[in-house]
Amino acid sequence: MSDEKRRNYSEEEDMMLLRQVLGDRPFEAQRGKITGAWDALAAKLVAEDSFPRLKLSGKNAQSRFDKLVKTRRQENEESMAASGVSEEESEKA
Repeated sequence: MSDEKRRNYSEEEDMMLLRQVLGDRPFEAQRGKITGAWDALAAKLVAEDSFPRLKLSGKNAQSRFDKLVKTRRQENEESMAASGVSEEESEKA
């Protein structure tokens, strides 16, 4: 059993992941090469001195990105349902 504790992603980690995904666009890789593209993206993030995590797999990066997208879509749907509500957008949006 590993001594490492599971921890949540910080806002900073999410932003770094989103920026890297925007630059690399791993989801546009050819069929059969998507996993490799996500692995390469994760390796780039871990190699950055400013990225706090020491380990990150491509599968984990993809899963986190998918969760962020799903959350944002739900927020958009809720916002559209609530008429007359002003919204504040952040860079993460």
